[in-house]
Amino acid sequence: SGTDGALMLELLGQANSSRSSAARAGPWCLDRPGAFARGQTDTFTVEGTEVQNPAALHVTLQGASQNPEWHCSYIVCTVLQLDDGMTGTQYYFVAERWFDASHGLTATLSTSPKPPTGQDDSQLPYMIRIYTSKVKGAGTDANVSLNVIGVKGSSGWHQLRAKQDSFERGKEDAFTLQLPDLGMLTHLGVKSDGTGQGPAWHLDKVCIIPPAVPSALAAPAQGKTANSLQPGRRGSSGNTGLPGQPVWFVARRWLDVVHGLEVLLEVQAADPAKSLVQYQVEVHTSDVKNAGTDAQVFVQLFGEQGSGEAQELRSGKSSDNTFRRGGADTFNLQLPYLGPLSKLRVWLEGPGSPWHLTLIIVRGPEGTVTYFPCARWLGTTATAGDSSGQPVQGNAVLPLELLGTDVDPRRTQADYKVVTRTSDIVGGGTDAAVYIELIGSNGSTSGLQHLQPTGPHTFDQGRVDEFRIRCEALGDLAQLRIGHDGTGSHPAWHIQQVEVTDMSSSRTWYFEADCWLAASHGSIDRLLQASSTDPLADRQAYQVTVYTSKRPGAAKTAGASIFIILHGSHGLPVTSTNGSNTIANSSRQRSSEHSPEVLSSPRLELSGGGPDSFSEGGVGSFTLPAVRNLGQLRHITLELTALAEACSWHCQHVEVSNSTGERWLFPCNAWLAAGSSGSLKQLAAAAGQPQRVLQPAPNLDALWQQIKLETQQQQQERYKVAVYTSDNSSPTSDARVSVTLHGTSGEAGPFELSAQGCSCFQPGACDVFDVASPTKLGQLQRLKVVADSSRLRSAWHLDTISVTAESTGITTWFFADRSFDQGLAETVMLEGSEVDIRARMTRYKVSRLLAKRNG
Repeated sequence: SGTDGALMLELLGQANSSRSSAARAGPWCLDRPGAFARGQTDTFTVEGTEVQNPAALHVTLQGASQNPEWHCSYIVCTVLQLDDGMTGTQYYFVAERWFDASHGLTATLSTSPKPPTGQDDSQLPYMIRIYTSKVKGAGTDANVSLNVIGVKGSSGWHQLRAKQDSFERGKEDAFTLQLPDLGMLTHLGVKSDGTGQGPAWHLDKVCIIPPAVPSALAAPAQGKTANSLQPGRRGSSGNTGLPGQPVWFVARRWLDVVHGLEVLLEVQAADPAKSLVQYQVEVHTSDVKNAGTDAQVFVQLFGEQGSGEAQELRSGKSSDNTFRRGGADTFNLQLPYLGPLSKLRVWLEGPGSPWHLTLIIVRGPEGTVTYFPCARWLGTTATAGDSSGQPVQGNAVLPLELLGTDVDPRRTQADYKVVTRTSDIVGGGTDAAVYIELIGSNGSTSGLQHLQPTGPHTFDQGRVDEFRIRCEALGDLAQLRIGHDGTGSHPAWHIQQVEVTDMSSSRTWYFEADCWLAASHGSIDRLLQASSTDPLADRQAYQVTVYTSKRPGAAKTAGASIFIILHGSHGLPVTSTNGSNTIANSSRQRSSEHSPEVLSSPRLELSGGGPDSFSEGGVGSFTLPAVRNLGQLRHITLELTALAEACSWHCQHVEVSNSTGERWLFPCNAWLAAGSSGSLKQLAAAAGQPQRVLQPAPNLDALWQQIKLETQQQQQERYKVAVYTSDNSSPTSDARVSVTLHGTSGEAGPFELSAQGCSCFQPGACDVFDVASPTKLGQLQRLKVVADSSRLRSAWHLDTISVTAESTGITTWFFADRSFDQGLAETVMLEGSEVDIRARMTRYKVSRLLAKRNG
């Protein structure tokens, strides 16, 4: 409704035959910067010819550019001096109309003997100053009304004619209200209608300057004295609300739908800004990674007698090194006396990093100390007060409200070291945001504590990570909740164990998990039970030996993987904290067929046992990662997974042993198959399943010996070794001779070639010996011959040795043609050949057949 134009006024009178006075005065141009703003009263002094009995006022708006529209309420013309000495006569010209292109820029207003809106000559101007707080979001665009109350009565509600930029954050707005004489002021009612896009308003204070009136008007009502009406508050005095003296009404509160849209304030004689006291604020930043901030920090104190304005904590130094990790910073704030402090609000503004605040200590003017513990992040995506949010760059969220206490929390708080052990299994690591909650035996809790990653590999597979948290001392720990928010590219996490140490007492509690934290496994958080003993000290390394059947097609198909899970008779329950139903840990599922509760190892892949581990008739040996002692094994689970179209494997049996010598044998003699059938091999394995649960053999020792004997018989190979002594060798060469066989699949020996009571290696003789290798050696390649000189009576000349495998009938020839001298211990390595060289040999007479198995 305001304008930036100028007004042209011309006062029109009635002609009077008895006096020679002009019928009009003016025109006058009324213009100055800032005039004619919304809700504003502007006063101008002009000179002109006397006009008796003014009948009308001619008003023209001209020169408006930015605000060409203007709404005028009324105009008052006051006669300051007449020729006859009469002064103070007022003439009212009521407009209540728009001056614009639509309604016209010119109007002639008729005179009125009385002021508009029922005002009369007894109404007086009261100067009103409204101070909006500096709190974030303090400004409002709602309509504000006042009710001024004095010893002579109240003014009733009057809406303030605000401008467009009135009631902005940290702004002072001035208004003038025409009110009856209220006498000495005692109270002020303030209300907002809660309208507009930003209706919430934080009012700091209001100053009212009553008009200077004759003493008769200033006298208090009968039976009421000024002193009897004073509220007795700090800063009040006997001259509160006297004419011409400013009075103050302190609010420092929100007017909104949450805190209320209306408030009644008591009077104060002194300006609160001129009766301030000092509060010392000591801020402690946490000693955790990235705890410091370079953002702007604001606080607001609340006490029993009011609240202070929002204050930015600034050091005032050219080199500001405040709010650094582990630091303590002190600030002095000048505020009105607030009485005993009850709470404190703190928040961040502007760009900057998140901030982890530990504690704020406030020392009042009377020496009182109030503690405001926090131990939370500010400037996060989480809601105010939630410590589990992931810190991000940017502006702060809602202020964090801290409650005060007269007990130093540092005396009741404790530092805890938290160690997490991520399982060393494939895919066990996570990149989600991890949190924990410590729970004491008395039910006290640390609240959710976010474990800030210490590097890019935190919570990776097989990692041991260490963290520090500070919270209320919890005494004996009973439980621990651990989980994550499910974010990241790989949120699933297999946690092995968590260890918590109270740094003041060096006492450690162990929380065994050995489970997945993943939605696909039932829950992303778990509630773990405390133990005073380290479960890792009771861990066992298990050796698994897998025997593939010796039958056509039994070998594992390329592209398949074999996994195993061991199930034992020990175990503690681990429960999920998602929902009201208790979900047992997937690795500790209770079996209806076995009791007591079953503890299971993780699902582990059998890999690295050698190229023939799962070949037909092959034996593969695997050492599993150490897991908790499972006790007596109840059963095992074998699983085959297929990466190809169709895969299969026929298992004969599985042996499991631990580091204490205990062993278990699990017969299988069945197919494991996965994928679609598409070949003869898969058709043969059509009855196979991808997973088998194997039970231990009841009579272990007998079955063990039987299978061991059968296996040995299947794996061993018998050989005939023929030794050809040259016919030019010395007679009676009873040498002590041994041989070692070397093949493509291994070696066997040494085998001593001798026969009790018989002389071997006579000139021109061929001595034949039977030897047995515990394993098949494949194609023979070399033969090591050792002759012991202590048994030689004379030199011995070796011509050739042939070795024949009984299972294949293949003979390998080792040509020597060399002498072994008396008194010397000699070793020779002969290279093998598949060529039969007997055609060039001298005919020998076989004098005897010696059968001897050694080694």
